Amino acid sequence: FVDEAETAIDSIKPAHIGEIKKLPNPGDIIKLVFDGVMILFMEDMAPVKFLTLELKRGMEVPFIETSFKPRGLKMISDSNFLNRVVEFGRIGKDKINEETIDLLRPILDLEGFNKDIAKNASVAAQGLCIWVRAMAEYHHAAKIVKPKLEALAIAEGQMD
Repeated sequence: FVDEAETAIDSIKPAHIGEIKKLPNPGDIIKLVFDGVMILFMEDMAPVKFLTLELKRGMEVPFIETSFKPRGLKMISDSNFLNRVVEFGRIGKDKINEETIDLLRPILDLEGFNKDIAKNASVAAQGLCIWVRAMAEYHHAAKIVKPKLEALAIAEGQMD
């Protein structure tokens, strides 16, 4: 999962983020991808307001309003945004908790929240969509592996 996330982030260049910032009204899939990033970063989100999102032409889903404007725009306007994503992938991923996954779940469960639909919107959206999904998958795998690694370390310590 980590390798997939790193490859996805490496594919995103500052110019790709710049393209999104220049869009007067980015597509809903772009907004959802950035909501996923904001949830992982534990950023403030907009109050819940129900509406219909169009993830691609003809694919409308009942959901909630995204936090892209102004919160997501502010986040991606930070010149260190991509560095924050990389750093989160290095050490922040181990701080993901169940509450974060619970908040991400409605986005992850949307049929249209996938790299192919995101790719049609922008290179940055595709890479970040892969990254958001990989961070959630890493959390699930770590829940299984971490206790086993801790037990192994204890057992090795007892052998000395």
